[in-house]
Amino acid sequence: MGLTALNLFARRRVLNAATAEFSAHGLSGARTARIAESAKANQYMIYAYFGYKDGLFDAVLERNAT
Repeated sequence: MGLTALNLFARRRVLNAATAEFSAHGLSGARTARIAESAKANQYMIYAYFGYKDGLFDAVLERNAT
């Protein structure tokens, strides 16, 4: 199942929030609850898109490497 435009927008918000959170707190100090709150999302969406926090961290690194 492909991502809709709305889903892509939400995913982008999560990645932006995660980038800020990981930059400020590092991987071990980052909290998915803060990321979700900042992205105006919920933690379940983060888990659905990225799995656990490590998957989200990998997505942030990949996004910022390109």
